[in-house]
Amino acid sequence: MGEKTWSGSKTIHWTETRNWTEMQQNANGQTVPVHRSETISHSQTLTASISRPCPYYHNNTQLWYANEAAPNLSFSRVASNIDEKGAFSAWRLKRANKKALDKKQKQSLAQGGNFMLTDSEFETLFNAHDRDHEVEFRLLFTPLARKQMLSLMKENTEGYGDDFAFVKTGKMNAIFPRHLQKFEFIEAPLQFSHFNFKAARQRFIDYHHDFFRHLYFAFAPLMTIPIYQQTPPPATAGYGAERVSPWASEVMAHHLGAAHFIPPEAATPVVLKANRDQVGNEIAMTGHAFRTEGRVHTVNMRGNDGGNHDVHIHWTEYIPIERTQNMKIDCKPNLRYRDVAVSGDALLRVGFRHALVASLCQAEG
Repeated sequence: MGEKTWSGSKTIHWTETRNWTEMQQNANGQTVPVHRSETISHSQTLTASISRPCPYYHNNTQLWYANEAAPNLSFSRVASNIDEKGAFSAWRLKRANKKALDKKQKQSLAQGGNFMLTDSEFETLFNAHDRDHEVEFRLLFTPLARKQMLSLMKENTEGYGDDFAFVKTGKMNAIFPRHLQKFEFIEAPLQFSHFNFKAARQRFIDYHHDFFRHLYFAFAPLMTIPIYQQTPPPATAGYGAERVSPWASEVMAHHLGAAHFIPPEAATPVVLKANRDQVGNEIAMTGHAFRTEGRVHTVNMRGNDGGNHDVHIHWTEYIPIERTQNMKIDCKPNLRYRDVAVSGDALLRVGFRHALVASLCQAEG
């Protein structure tokens, strides 16, 4: 929720009469006073503004990855865009980061800590100075990992260079690549349809080429770390509707159609959120939106005419509303997309032989 500035204006008008006396000669040659006057019209626009809460929407594509390696380590870093900078700008960036890291190392040593700079170039470009476990950080970023990470950050011919933020909190890793914001991962066969077979084929090829390139370089920061590849995931109980994450449930709800979850009187886009306390294969999906009400705010202002005037500001109040609709997710083997498309249910494939299918239940409200 942000803020929006609303403004209103009012134009006022008034007149002034100016009187003066000037000397003139009359017909007898005598100088006599002559009284004159004129009326002057004035106008002024009074403007007032106020700030009120307003929702803003944008898409933010992120990659979340869980790994058992270095479970006590947390850190964050932002994109340096070193691949886009000139030699002088890159030198200034490295120098500024190096000074900050040297200062942190001195403070750590003075306090009996173990923060150490072993690879100056990697430290200044990766710049994860807020790490909280030095031993596990070194376990993650071995010499090979540092070399591969630097290569990824500097390369922007095949890849996208250093355009990613990297946040690790315990076992969770979040990657925020800037290039993912320009691509939509929509697995809908209808987007390849065309009356010309060659054109449809080219659409299919182009989309999946871009799909792989964007996804590969989103995973690339994780793949530069060898221990992530060497640490197997914990054993799972196989595929099942009860194991579907809330995020995957929200994706399936969007495929079913956001219109099923839009609250009445909604005047803004709907944001779907799954109930994380699901029971069995039913999930309560809530659509959050805002309805609007027109409001008028009055500001009293003093004009140059010496009077006070009311300036009316018309603004819109956004009132949160929601609607909950139950959705059922079933795990079905050997299912074809066209079979689901005919029924209107949503399909999210999770394996070569298993598919998750979502369908609407009776609405709760």
